[in-house]
Amino acid sequence: MNICLIPAFQRPEYLQECLNNICKADKYQEVSYVFCLDYGFSLQNLDIIKQSGIEHYFIIKTEKTAFKLSKQSYNVLNGLIKVSEQKEVDLIYYVEDDIFISKDFFTFAADIFKQQPDVFVWCGTRSDNYPVETTDNKNAYYLTDKADFQTHGNCYNSKLFYKYMKEHFNANYFNNPVAYCKQYLPSKVVAEPFVEQDGLIRRVIENNNLIVAYGHVPRSQHSGIYGYNRQAEIMHKSFAEKLKFIQETVYDAGKMKVYDRYNDSQPCNMNLSHSKVELIPIKN
Repeated sequence: MNICLIPAFQRPEYLQECLNNICKADKYQEVSYVFCLDYGFSLQNLDIIKQSGIEHYFIIKTEKTAFKLSKQSYNVLNGLIKVSEQKEVDLIYYVEDDIFISKDFFTFAADIFKQQPDVFVWCGTRSDNYPVETTDNKNAYYLTDKADFQTHGNCYNSKLFYKYMKEHFNANYFNNPVAYCKQYLPSKVVAEPFVEQDGLIRRVIENNNLIVAYGHVPRSQHSGIYGYNRQAEIMHKSFAEKLKFIQETVYDAGKMKVYDRYNDSQPCNMNLSHSKVELIPIKN
């Protein structure tokens, strides 16, 4: 069984567009969905999930915790651990509410894991960590052992995720992520401030020499160009205004450059398809 985990909080318009794209993806009906709604979530998220057309889903409503600095990390990791500890789960797709996926996101990832069962995670976007020379071959993927990881649309090997991440799901990490990572997961590639869930996972990948896969052509895009820490003024618009803004902006590279202050939001081809998958090593 394959699961798609979707965290969400207070941007229901992003969740709406995220699910719009998921419901256009090949074989999306064959995936079960788990929504992790962080404490204080917008109740409108519940209506959007019910009206999405997705039939098989479960909702985790994360309770309030004392973890202030790691609130979001707890919501995400709590969901991932709960899913990965289920023995019948093979793959965990991870799609945050501001990640928009292409048509063959699910099938491309699944085909890679059929060829590469020992890969820890496939990353759906282009790498922002290392400059690599890729091709425009839509069937191609590559492997890396450089701890090159980012959470902008992923697919995890569920068994490996549980094996390597379970021990780090503990109060010591959530109470003081910086101190925990310094002591237990020192890193040569991840800067000290990056200790939230994605930084933690990347450190685990580095410390255990785990293998990461990427497509030569991206299958997902980060579209979160506003929020409480980015373009906060947009948050005051109505749901309809925000949804219209997203739909008119995030698929256009030129418009994205105006709003993307962090340069980590790149549109991808939303209508990708592949006939097979083939391993084509990259040139660094």
